[in-house]
Amino acid sequence: MKRPLVWVSAGWIAGVFAARGWNAFFFYGCAAVLVALAGGWIVYHYRKGRVVLFLLLGLFAGAFRYAWDVANNVSHLPRQFLNSPQVAIGKVVSLPDIEGDQLTFEMMVFDVKTDRGWRRVIPERVAVRRKLHSYDEWEEARQLKRLSTIRIRLTFSKPPRPRNPGAFDYGAYLYRRHIHLIGQSDSPERIKVLASVPHHPLVLIDRGRAWLDQRIEKLYGRDQSGYLRGLLLGEQSAVPDSLETQYATLGIIHLLSVSGLHVAVVIGCFYFLLTRLGLTREKSALAILLCLPVYAVLTGLGPPVIRAVIMAGFSLLAIVLKKFRDTLSFLAVSFLVQLGWNPFQIEEAGFQLSYLVTAALVVGTEPVAGRIPVPSRSLRQFLAANLIAELVSFPVLIFHFHEFSLLSWLANLLFVPLISSLILPLSLGSLLLAFVPGPLASWLACLTSQLLELVHQGVRWMLQWTWAFPSWAGPSALWLALYCFTVISLAVVWMKPFVPQWKRIGVVLLLFSLVAFAYGKRNGEGAENRIAFLDVGQGDAAVVETQTGKTILIDSGGFSSRGNRFGSGSRRFDAGENVIIPYLKYRGIKQIDLFILTHGDADHIGGAKAVVQRFPVKMVIRGPLPPKSALELDLLREMRERKIPIRIARPGLRWQFSPGVFLTFLHPATANRSANDESVVFLLSIGRFQTLMTGDISSEAEKRILAGWRLPHVQVLKVAHHGSRTSTGAEWLDAVAPRYAVISVGRHNPFGHPSPLVLQRLRARHAVILRTDQLGAIIFHVEKQKIRVESTSP
Repeated sequence: MKRPLVWVSAGWIAGVFAARGWNAFFFYGCAAVLVALAGGWIVYHYRKGRVVLFLLLGLFAGAFRYAWDVANNVSHLPRQFLNSPQVAIGKVVSLPDIEGDQLTFEMMVFDVKTDRGWRRVIPERVAVRRKLHSYDEWEEARQLKRLSTIRIRLTFSKPPRPRNPGAFDYGAYLYRRHIHLIGQSDSPERIKVLASVPHHPLVLIDRGRAWLDQRIEKLYGRDQSGYLRGLLLGEQSAVPDSLETQYATLGIIHLLSVSGLHVAVVIGCFYFLLTRLGLTREKSALAILLCLPVYAVLTGLGPPVIRAVIMAGFSLLAIVLKKFRDTLSFLAVSFLVQLGWNPFQIEEAGFQLSYLVTAALVVGTEPVAGRIPVPSRSLRQFLAANLIAELVSFPVLIFHFHEFSLLSWLANLLFVPLISSLILPLSLGSLLLAFVPGPLASWLACLTSQLLELVHQGVRWMLQWTWAFPSWAGPSALWLALYCFTVISLAVVWMKPFVPQWKRIGVVLLLFSLVAFAYGKRNGEGAENRIAFLDVGQGDAAVVETQTGKTILIDSGGFSSRGNRFGSGSRRFDAGENVIIPYLKYRGIKQIDLFILTHGDADHIGGAKAVVQRFPVKMVIRGPLPPKSALELDLLREMRERKIPIRIARPGLRWQFSPGVFLTFLHPATANRSANDESVVFLLSIGRFQTLMTGDISSEAEKRILAGWRLPHVQVLKVAHHGSRTSTGAEWLDAVAPRYAVISVGRHNPFGHPSPLVLQRLRARHAVILRTDQLGAIIFHVEKQKIRVESTSP
């Protein structure tokens, strides 16, 4: 009972679960008041029941706070303002960010212009996106400051739903930030700054951050400055996409941004420096304590930063007041403060990892370290902390991200000491020495760069072992409960000295059984075959899963990297990285048994390199034409380096891929034709269910296929060339008579796909037209004679 806030925090967690099941904030509020009054009276008079009192108080207070936010977290903007351009006045409430030709920021809207004049609305936070068309607009965007009052023409709309299973849910992310609308600004009309507050503390901090950005880029160059801006200043958007993907896959994403470890290292460095300069421990702690709020704002106020800053603040205050430091209670204070401010943070993966891992480390590091037979105390503590972090983070990572690196323990073992003990202090030192004339800052930056490149080389080397990064389907609530129970039981039997050996072995075996079960699990039904046509924009990608657990990937969508023609930065879309890999991870797919590349156009193979770098591929089948583009050459080179067998599709081959699943290759063996007409065409047969995959063949190729083969009627036709008018002729449709016609096509594409003529032909034959631009991913569930179709229906 020396830690009442810990019990309140435990009750608060239970209260969130209660409120998610039954949203009755009035009841919870009344119950909280009743518990506080009646429970307080009972404890005061009888000196009993303190634990129950604090648990119930936390439960009802947490349930009330969460339920209240759910009831009030709604948009107040009138519906008539949606989906049509409106002139709005509001205040910029986040740091504006420019990436490529896109400006993004959050704005608190309080005035909207209507036909009858300006109308005051209930202030509402909106996520604003503005496309930059000219250098003048880019310069204008660079001058935009936080807390400025602006006038801008916006089209308000609701956030789009995910277009593919396993994709990032941007709408849910905004909802947790109390944002319900996106304001899109494509108008050439300029942003009008009506008022600004140049001397506001937040604006001054932003100005200081911008100055530090410039110093970091000057010291380290553009290649490494992005990483260090994320490490020192919490600017996650500055970290290169490829580097962020590599660190996330390896399980060390926390090393790319400001986390609790970084805050502790920075505070430790300044504390050491101040004490060496002659200040007392108390004065040093007080000086750092006064600067902590500025540092928290400077680094972005992320949940790990807030947690670490609050805990560090109480620890420093304890030093100033010469009091006992109760780390677990400090953690509970930060937990309650953050959830009191925004209760939806408890649903965030970063918040969960931050508090669960920290609490486990505070409670378990010393006891576990005491059981590790290593002479060095520091090494024992480090090994114990690594083991605890792995065990605690595992269920959170597979639940939210569907991945857990089998090498994360090794990566943390190697890179965490190097970054926290050397790279972070040295980079911080080089930044401080930049104020001092002379070459010291450059020398220190050069040493830091070499160490950083060593880390990156190690990361790239470890990523070559694709088998070590399996996908994990999302676990059930029962599995999570069993895992928590098993880990706690393991801690108990590990700590107690006289526990029978069979109990320890039994708990370890139970833990391994749960992990093995999670490893072998796939999302959704297991006794069926699935064909998923993914929405990759203007491109093709389909995933076939057999009920025996084998996977076929057909094409991989496109890749685009649009640099900012006005300045630095770029916008990047990789269908492999952004669509296919998240889907495969969501499904719990560990490897690709067959990768079919229908032909070498960028909209069919653009995402393939990211896929083969992330997943083991057992075999690749491609067409007979030699590679014609640098993109295709680079892809084939990557596959050969990874020793992936590459086979040429031979026309007429009928191959039993797995029991009941056959591939029949139909493309004509002729030469000197376009890449589109050399597409690999094949019939996928799952029992009596027939799917015809056509690549980008034209009507001429269709006629050649019809002349050489007698095609059956098919249930699904993948319409060739995204519905182009040069394909899907009448004779072809009469021969295959599709029940469903799937058109993989991008929204608002510049080619006019699909052609109205093709749509007319399909409707005349009563085919059900399914388009990815309208429906998102389209999934066929095939089980015996049953066929079920679903889509993400954004």
